[in-house]
Amino acid sequence: MTDEIHRDSFSAWQSLCEIGGLEPNGRDEGLALQLQNVLNPNAKNLETAITNSTIDSFLNAFFQAIQPFSNMFQDILNFFEKAGGHDGQNQWRLSIGEIEVNFSHFEKYLKLWNEIEYEYDIPSLDQASAFLFNSIRNDFGGPTYLRENDINTTPIKTGFSDVDDWLAKYNKGIYAPYPLSLYPDNFSNGLDDAARIVMVALSVIHQQGLNREDMINEHRARSYKTEKKDAFHPWTIAQNETDHWLCSSIQYLACLLSRPKQECKNFGEAFATALKKNPRRKFNAKVQTENIEKLLSLPVWKNRYDFYGVWVATEIIKALEGHRINIHHQNGELKFAFKETKIADIHTTIPKFSLISERKTKLENPVGKSRRHNVQPDFGLWAGENSKNDCKLIVEVKHYKKRSKRNFKDALIDYAHAHPKANVVLVNYGPVGKGFSDFPKEIEDRCQMIGFMNPQSIEAQNTFYTIVRQTVGEPVHQQLKKETKVIALDVSASMKGILKSTWFSNFLGDFEHDISQLFLIDTTIIAVENRNMVHDWLSKNTLGTSTSLLAPITDLLKQHRQVFVITDNSGMKSLNDLSTMTRTLDVENTEVKLLMISMNNL
Repeated sequence: MTDEIHRDSFSAWQSLCEIGGLEPNGRDEGLALQLQNVLNPNAKNLETAITNSTIDSFLNAFFQAIQPFSNMFQDILNFFEKAGGHDGQNQWRLSIGEIEVNFSHFEKYLKLWNEIEYEYDIPSLDQASAFLFNSIRNDFGGPTYLRENDINTTPIKTGFSDVDDWLAKYNKGIYAPYPLSLYPDNFSNGLDDAARIVMVALSVIHQQGLNREDMINEHRARSYKTEKKDAFHPWTIAQNETDHWLCSSIQYLACLLSRPKQECKNFGEAFATALKKNPRRKFNAKVQTENIEKLLSLPVWKNRYDFYGVWVATEIIKALEGHRINIHHQNGELKFAFKETKIADIHTTIPKFSLISERKTKLENPVGKSRRHNVQPDFGLWAGENSKNDCKLIVEVKHYKKRSKRNFKDALIDYAHAHPKANVVLVNYGPVGKGFSDFPKEIEDRCQMIGFMNPQSIEAQNTFYTIVRQTVGEPVHQQLKKETKVIALDVSASMKGILKSTWFSNFLGDFEHDISQLFLIDTTIIAVENRNMVHDWLSKNTLGTSTSLLAPITDLLKQHRQVFVITDNSGMKSLNDLSTMTRTLDVENTEVKLLMISMNNL
């Protein structure tokens, strides 16, 4: 099908609905709303918004509306690669129940996506992060930094004539074209993105065809309604403009351009670092109908909603950056079945954590109508070597276009009662609404809902990352690196099982390079071995017959401020008489005891 067949935007829309299996009044209602928001959020309905748009405007708006799915597919592809998808497996597969797609299907979709030309590639922002530039400005120099000419001063002089003209017109309520002096090429890394952000916001305003007064009046008439998750939505831009956001940004950029290069470089690096983890968005794409048709014909698009749960799993993994994670597969197949399935093991924790989907847990008298004597949440983070000892976090995944009060509430209650030590998080692609006024008091502190959990909502993602990260903790080797460089290993006979365990091998493998040696102790300091040679030493030597760590630890504390001790219950008891500050790290449900010991007065 070619562009010539579509003589108007609405016929193009109808064709894309048929090719891509779009259901604008069903599961694609959110996509349809996003499309209308980009085209004309003030239109009475989607058909009106599309009909009154040119084909080019419609295709560009459609391109923007489907970007969250492309970001989702990219995250899933990264998940594949983390599992080893490029290590000799040509036909890696992802299965969700009966649905199966290959690794290459994601690559093909993203290849087509990336081949589409576009004018701007910028960080995705929500309403709050739109003011990040101002926050960094305050951090650098306080409230007056870069405000040598106040907004209310007329005329404002920045030293750049086109910028001064733009600001003068702004004060008259006119949005002039973006000043050439502030084009991204004139700035260092980071600040170039700041310039593009302002350019895109101006482009959105120009597409609306409104001056500042009319835009603010319309915004007031709709009771200042915004789309908080999208800083580039016309309503959000209008809200930000009540604080002169664009005028301030233009002025700050011009002032920075007059500052020393190193100062601009430092500011740009701070801005880039703050937005490093934000996904990117493409604006003003040069889209052809055939580009979109090819994308909507691919298998990954046809099953886009089935991949949402997989994407949430990728977000759990992404939250654990820095940990050593083993993602499970069966001969190159990553399974997300509707039965218990281990997704991944996190080895750099004590105890080890496992990410497990669809694990059943008994529960008498659940309140959820569809549950009988057990619960089966989408994902759980379980602590312990056998991964069944202790559930720390439950993640329930919903893809509802509207809040389902009864469904959400029942799920939280049942999962919290079935997992008394776990925090329970319900994430939804759409809204979750407010909390419940009649929620059980004994579990409300452990339950939370996150709405609009999708690739476009930075705030929701960051909230989710924090919950996962706090549950699992930092990698053990990072804790060691921060707190001590001296490690004492109990090699008495009672440690035999621990020293032969997978946990111990993983523990040794996760040390930083500058933590290279371990003191081997029982009743004395027996040896000092490189961490790579510990297993060799253990294979050639007999373990000590008794456990009394007091003497060797006292000797080590005479030379070192802190000592990290790997031992068991017997070793820990032998140190009871030591006048030290002792902290036991979290190693519940294992025989291992990790002690951080520092002498008060020696």
